Amino acid sequence: MCGKYLLNTGDLYKRYSIKTSLKDTPKLEPNYLCLPGSIHPVVINNDGKEIHLMKWGLIPSWAIDPKIGFKNINARSESINIKPSFRRSFMKKRCLVPASGFYEWKKEEGKKSTPYFIRLNAQETFSFAGLYESWINNEGNTILSYTIITTRPNRIVEQIHERMPVIISLNQEDKWLDINTKENELIASLSSYANDEMRIEKL
Repeated sequence: MCGKYLLNTGDLYKRYSIKTSLKDTPKLEPNYLCLPGSIHPVVINNDGKEIHLMKWGLIPSWAIDPKIGFKNINARSESINIKPSFRRSFMKKRCLVPASGFYEWKKEEGKKSTPYFIRLNAQETFSFAGLYESWINNEGNTILSYTIITTRPNRIVEQIHERMPVIISLNQEDKWLDINTKENELIASLSSYANDEMRIEKL
C-alpha cells in the first residue's frame, strides 16, 4: 500500500518537459504530506504532456457514489487489467504521479508502528505509475481523480511492508503515458524498483 508521500515541487514543468502558458498553468507548492482525498499534481498525455491537479482516490466514470474513491487510492498491479474499477483507465488513462519519496510504517510486536521514509538515490523527483479518471457529479461538475499502482516490494521495502508503489524509470515515463503502448509492455513495467537505487530512513 502507498498511503502517504512527499513532493518537493521544484520545477515540475521543466522536469517533465512540459510547455506552459499563464492561463492554464496550475500553481504548484511543496507538500510534505500528500494524503488520500487531497488534491495533488498529476502528469498526463493529452496530445502532449500536461499537469493537472487531481484528487487522490480514483472515482470510476460509472460510479454512483464518489466515496468509492477512498477505496481506490491504490491499484494492485496483479489485477489492474481485469478489475472493473481500473481496467478502462489502465488501457486509456495512464498517468505519472510526481513524488520525492514515500512513507511506510513497520508494525513492531508489542510496540507502536515505526515510520520510515523511502526515496531514490539519484532523483529528487520521480514518478509513481498511476491511473486517472473523469467523473461527473449531479451538478454537472467534472472531478479528476487518480490512483497509485502498487506491486510486490523489493528487498529494501520488504523489511517494513508487503507492498510498494510502482516507480516508473525515467526512460520509461513517455512509454507509460503513450496510449499506443502494448498491454504486455505495460504489464512488464509494473515491477518493483531496483534495490541499489533506493534508500530508506527511519524517522
